[in-house]
Parts: sequence; C-alpha cells; structure tokens
Amino acid sequence: AAFYFIGCRFWELGAGAILFITTYRPDSMKNSKADDRFLSKITAWLGTLCLGVSFLYSDGSKFPWPWALVPVIGTCLLIHGWSKLKPNDIIRRILASTPCVWVGKRSYSLYLWHWPVFVLMRWTIGLNTFYLYTAALLTTIILSMFSYSCIEQPLRRGIWIQRQPQWLRIIGFALLPAIGFYIVNFIFDNNHRFGLSVVSRSRSDWMPENYMPYPEAGHRRCQVKIEVGTVAGGSEISFTPTECSIKQSPKNMFVLGDSHARAISPMLEQLSAESGLNIKLNDFTGCSYMSLIIPMEDPQNSDCLLYSQEITKHLIAASKHGDIVLLPSLRLNRYVEQDSHTGILDMHEFMYAPHIVQLRHESLAEAKRWLRTFSDNKLEVVFYAPTPIFKSPPIRCSDWFNSMNPICIGGLQLSRSEIEDSRKPILDSMIELTQAYPNVRIFDAFPVLCPNEVCDTSRNGRPLFVDGDHVSAYGNLVIYPNFRQYFQELIGKE
Repeated sequence: AAFYFIGCRFWELGAGAILFITTYRPDSMKNSKADDRFLSKITAWLGTLCLGVSFLYSDGSKFPWPWALVPVIGTCLLIHGWSKLKPNDIIRRILASTPCVWVGKRSYSLYLWHWPVFVLMRWTIGLNTFYLYTAALLTTIILSMFSYSCIEQPLRRGIWIQRQPQWLRIIGFALLPAIGFYIVNFIFDNNHRFGLSVVSRSRSDWMPENYMPYPEAGHRRCQVKIEVGTVAGGSEISFTPTECSIKQSPKNMFVLGDSHARAISPMLEQLSAESGLNIKLNDFTGCSYMSLIIPMEDPQNSDCLLYSQEITKHLIAASKHGDIVLLPSLRLNRYVEQDSHTGILDMHEFMYAPHIVQLRHESLAEAKRWLRTFSDNKLEVVFYAPTPIFKSPPIRCSDWFNSMNPICIGGLQLSRSEIEDSRKPILDSMIELTQAYPNVRIFDAFPVLCPNEVCDTSRNGRPLFVDGDHVSAYGNLVIYPNFRQYFQELIGKE
C-alpha cells in the first residue's frame, strides 16, 4: 500500500521541488570558485555511484522505505553536482545533450505509461522474450510521445488556458484529480459491468469470501457473526452462530492450515449457519500444518514452526473433549504459481525422488508425534485430503486475450490417473495416521471435483479452481453437500 500511496511517496516529489529551487540559478557559475567546483564534482560522482547501486540492487520488499532513499539521494546529488560545473565539462555536456534532454522531458510520461503497458502485456500475451520486451518498450515510448505532445504540453502551455484567470486555472487543475478519483472508483465499483474478463464479470464464482454467496447451498438456521483477528502471528476468522432456530451444537471446530484453509471459508460459514457450530479458522499463508511432504521442524521453516507450535498451544487451551480439528493445507507440490512455473515437469519422478521420499517419511513421523497431543485431549482430527492440482492457473487463462500467455501452456485439464498418482503417497500417509490414532479421519473432496477420467478446472462454464490448486467459490458450492453430510455426522457423534 505504501508503494502506491502518495502520502508515503510525497517526500520524493518534495525532494525534486527543493532540488529545483536550490539548483535553478542561471548565474550560478559566474561566481563559483575552483574549490566549489571540485566539491560539486565529488558530489556528482557520489550521486552517480548511488544511482549505480540502486540499479544493481534494491530490496523490493522494503520499498519505498528505506530503499527509495538511495536513488532519490543519488539523483539529487547528481543533478545538484553537475549543474554547478562549467558547461564544457564532459559529463555535464553528456547530460545536457539532445537525447538526454529529450528523454528527461518525457521521463514522467515514460514512467506513467510503462506500468500499464508492461502489466497488460505480462497478463495477456506474456513478457518473456527479447522481442516482447522490445515491443513493450517501443509501445511505451510511442504512447509517452503522444501524451507529452497532445496532453501534457497543451495543458501546461496552451494559449487558451493561459488566457484564463489564474483562479480559474487553479480550480480547474485542482478538480482534475477529484474527477479522476471519482471515475476510477466508479469503474472499480462496476467492474462486473465494464470488465472484459470473465473473472471480473462473475467474481462471486471465482473468489472465495468469508461467507457462502449461494442461497441454494442449504437452509440457514442461524445468523453467523464473522470476526477477523490475529493469533500467534497468523490470521483468525471466527464464525459464531447467533439467533439460531435450532439448538446450537455443543462442539467447536478448529481449522488449522495455510491459504487452502481460507479457501474453504464459504463452506465453513455455511456449515456454521446450518448446524449452529462455532468455528475458528486459523491460517498462516505459506505454512502448511502437517503437510506430510516436508517436516514442520525443518530448519528452513523456522517461522512456520514457531507459528505451528504457538497455534497448537492456543488450540489445546481453547478446546474441550470431542471438539473437531480440521486440517486443510497444500499437501502436493505445485506445477505452477500464479506468475511462474515451478519447474516440475514430471510430478511422478519428482514425488519419488529419494530425497523427497525421505522428507515424506520424516514428515509422517513428525505428524505421529504432533497428533499425540490431539489424541490425549480427545479431539477429533480430520485431514482434508489433497484436491486436484493443475499445470495452469485458470484465473490467468480463462479469457480470449490471455489464454495464449506462456503461463497457460500446461492447459486447464489433467488426467485423473496423473493426479491420483501424485496424491497416492500423501493419502497413504494419512491412512497410516488413521490406523495409528482412532480419532483421526480423512475427508476427501477429490471424487466430487473430479468424477471423470479427465479433471477440469471448470464445470458447466463455471470455475472450480481459482489457480492451480485453490478451490473457487463455486468449487465450495460443488463440494458442500458432501462436506455437510460428512461433518454433520461427526458433529452428531458422541
């Protein structure tokens, strides 16, 4: 948010304004001394060094603060330093050359245009080859030339505008941002009407929210109060049934996992509304709880381990005998992220590589130790079995203008046998855990999501998945009847 918020970036604009005030003095060279010029040259080279460092390295996660300091200070030192030198200085002559001045005058237009051009190309045809980058650069230059000549200069120097009273010009230019703000908000609020993408036109089918958006999901017997907070450094969503027409369930459900736990929020909210069940969803993005593919106690996952330990203590303290613990997490390695491929071409070969098999064995042994705590506290544990994974993210590949993107090369379908082969080692581990602990069970949505020989990311023109592995809002609706039946039986079990 800080990257886009003008309040957090205003100091950069202010630095430029102060630089202009202190630098723009046409007669500054007349009385300058040799010592001053020497100091200016050092200042200029120091600024050049700062800019070079910012080109070579910057931490995007800490931008604009503090990493924007380096290029801003470097630019100020460079311009201030070289502007104090004599016009015949070689570096000053280069910076004052026609090409540099031409680019400098259009630099803000170039900056403004490069963003939509690069983003749109990356999201549609892709931006992964030299030719595409060249096309993006040329498009940016052409658009910036047009806007500089036809918009920026007429507004700054147009004769008609210059003839208007000063107060009218001030009001007019002050209104422009307000009008732009209104237009942008109007477009965003009506994205379902103006958007070209099927994702924006049918957002309720795609993006899972904290509630079930489909009235046909089932008869709601309670109102559900939804509260969002934080626990142990992760997020917590509470689904509390109120104003119920039935007796509320004495049990509680605790859901622990990663983003895949949050993805089933609509089903959890609907289950709470139908059964009067109090549900708490705890997730820590990127940290699977008992993933069964890599140990939580792995030294490289210290943050995840700390969270898992703390949330387990929190759960044990808040639960009572007979409560339900649901564990949905990503338990298969991905083919693809939303913006890049993971590099896994043959999942079978990857899953059965010796070091991966060893990690699974260690993770299984770890899960047996961790489950002892739940067993000792007489909690009903339900593993959410792995759902299908795909080689392309539907959210990136479902429109005519983005289906040719390189990220979509894997397609939106995959054979059932290939996915089952990937799931088998994890399911075997889950089955072994159910044999070790009678309080451990498995809920499997795979047969509902993939009833045929070929698994698809959509059904009847509606999305089952958002990306390569997260179930969509509509996917929640498809799974929910089986989900409800499974857990209502468990809720009613003494």
